[in-house]
Amino acid sequence: MGCLATLPLEKSRVLIQLDLDIVIGVKRLSLRTILICSVSVALLALYFSVWLSFAGSSVAKRSDFMIYYAAGRLPLRDLYNIEAQRELETRVAGSPLPVKGTVLPFNHTPIFVPLLHLLVNDDYAASYLRWTALLWLAAFVCAFLVFRMTGDVALAFAAGSFYPLFTYIQQAHDTVFLLLGVLLTWVMPCVQAQEAKRHILIADYLRSGFTYTVDGQSPKANEGLLLALSRARSADPSPKPEIVILVDERGKLSDVSNLIGLVIKADYSTYRVFVFDDDTKSMTELKYSAPAPLSRDGSIPNEK
Repeated sequence: MGCLATLPLEKSRVLIQLDLDIVIGVKRLSLRTILICSVSVALLALYFSVWLSFAGSSVAKRSDFMIYYAAGRLPLRDLYNIEAQRELETRVAGSPLPVKGTVLPFNHTPIFVPLLHLLVNDDYAASYLRWTALLWLAAFVCAFLVFRMTGDVALAFAAGSFYPLFTYIQQAHDTVFLLLGVLLTWVMPCVQAQEAKRHILIADYLRSGFTYTVDGQSPKANEGLLLALSRARSADPSPKPEIVILVDERGKLSDVSNLIGLVIKADYSTYRVFVFDDDTKSMTELKYSAPAPLSRDGSIPNEK
């Protein structure tokens, strides 16, 4: 690298493979996170204990799972036959159900009926456990999506141990699938669109000079580098896009300064600069300090 730039410069050596990923340090868990996660795990342990004991109880035969059990046991032609449902539910419960009409009618769309036919058999308790185990799995996927959206481990644990969610699972409601569908089809895409996208600008050195690529594509013939950077920025809906600048080590510091200037003009909120060496497959991050007065006698500001 040359010595033409006037900005003070600090180099920190980082040996990593030359690709688009930059390793991010793992954050230390806070006391709040540990406390919330511990309480959530304790709640989940309690929920599992209640859930397992509930399956074989007489109360389970008067729960809403009876609706899904009937749907899984009746032939499709009798799926919405109230009399067929009443007869089956009375036989399973051992007596007419203490509800209006003595039947819990299946009034859902048949979307899960093929799955219920696979999970339900003559053993009511085992059928209940199989169906609700699937609901637990969906609930944990929801909790993972919460973590994916927020990056907050404590919030994800709290969401997974949310008591109303457990009551839906205990009663075998398919509402958990509705929640999962909302997260997958609406919330996740919205969050992903708002996340900062990491763009990449590579300045590779050839005998004829530098060649540039922005997000893996060379600038079009009728546009310069600034226009290519601006076009990539305009296509990014994120309010705070980040860009990584990779410069061949044969470049000069003045070349780096010019690239930084173009990135700022193209309205990227943050940037990081790395000088790479193709031979060693490593790169060095350049970190600029605040400007300092020129000193030729060795008087420089102390490191902070």
